[in-house]
Amino acid sequence: MTPGDCVIAYRIRLRGQLDPRWLTSYDGIQIDVLDDDQTLIVGSFDQSALFGILNRIRDLGMDLLEVRQNENPRIKDLP
Repeated sequence: MTPGDCVIAYRIRLRGQLDPRWLTSYDGIQIDVLDDDQTLIVGSFDQSALFGILNRIRDLGMDLLEVRQNENPRIKDLP
């Protein structure tokens, strides 16, 4: 099994406010706009989905502040 074969819980923090419609194609993502003009994205996904989300953030021209695995990050193996 490779690292890309499992689903991991992540927290992604951005500068600015991201409209949740930009990530509607990803299931199970929670998007919160914080008081300090930042957006927090929380969800569980494999590496392919993670890079897709990061590419979307880049394409929108948003500043990426942090990508972090949650505590106990491994959720499940993909079939």
